[in-house]
Formats: sequence, structure tokens, C-alpha cells
Amino acid sequence: MTNKHTPGPWKQTDADMFGMYIEAVVDGRAVPVACALDMDDKPVEVIEANANLIEAAPDLLAALREIARDDGDVSALEAWADDEAGRQWFARARDAIAKAYGGQRSLFEAKASS
Repeated sequence: MTNKHTPGPWKQTDADMFGMYIEAVVDGRAVPVACALDMDDKPVEVIEANANLIEAAPDLLAALREIARDDGDVSALEAWADDEAGRQWFARARDAIAKAYGGQRSLFEAKASS
């Protein structure tokens, strides 16, 4: 599975009347990635929390893929095979990874189901 998103790390840069901006540095230049918008007069704490979550997205995805062993190696799932909570956790992890990739099935899920 290849990343189509802008590679991390992402960093908060500026804030203005519209919200807080998140950028990445790609090939030595700043690339806008997202903006946590200030709509409906949200408290600044909410806007900052949204910006923090957006900024952390590439790191969260990388960590989740590593934990879930989303590399096609089903041995990670086999270690949890007798544990219902473990199977549910892996299903949630695979769903989150797939959502991050626009709904694509992960390699891990494809191997596990074949």
C-alpha cells in the first residue's frame, strides 16, 4: 500500500481569523496540508485540538500500521487469534488504516481473508 497523502511530519504554522494552518516540508519547501477552520465561533481550545489531531495524523497512521503489522504478515493476527478482544482491535485498526487510505483494503486484511 503506497501513501498518496503528503508525507509527514506535519507542523502547525500560522493562525489567523480563519483558523490554524498545517504544513509539511517536501523537497525543501513548505506545502500546505490542511487548516483547522474557525467556524461557528468555536473556542480556541477546540480549534487547537483539531489542529493537533490533524498534525499528528501521519504519525498516528505510521504507528498504527506498525502495531497492526499492516505489511501482509498475518502472523501478527495469529498471535491474537484466540482472543476476541484482540480480533476486534485488529479489525478496528484495519478499518482505521483503510479509512486513511480512502477506503482501500489493507494488505493485511487481503492476506488474512484469502
